[in-house]
Amino acid sequence: MIKFPKRKNWFQSDHFLWGWYPVSWEGWTVLSLYIGLLLYSSWVLLPHNRLEYVEPSRFLLWLDLLAICFLSLLIIVWATGGRPSKNNQEDDEKHTQNK
Repeated sequence: MIKFPKRKNWFQSDHFLWGWYPVSWEGWTVLSLYIGLLLYSSWVLLPHNRLEYVEPSRFLLWLDLLAICFLSLLIIVWATGGRPSKNNQEDDEKHTQNK
């Protein structure tokens, strides 16, 4: 039987909360690109002055970009990271009962 090398996780599921955090350079790169795209799209599409008028089409384009970036990050994290489970919540309950 052929043994394949174990896949390296880019993200790890959190043990105390529901979510993930990066554990490899690939994960940190994905997270940095996500934050960079959010900041860049905000800088380009939104006004720099709070009193300046925002065109509805630009605002909707910005919201679309936010949704696309978030869904892309979620898909990448889900595909390359550990799955969140209810076992983490059960472990938390055991720890609180033992105290």
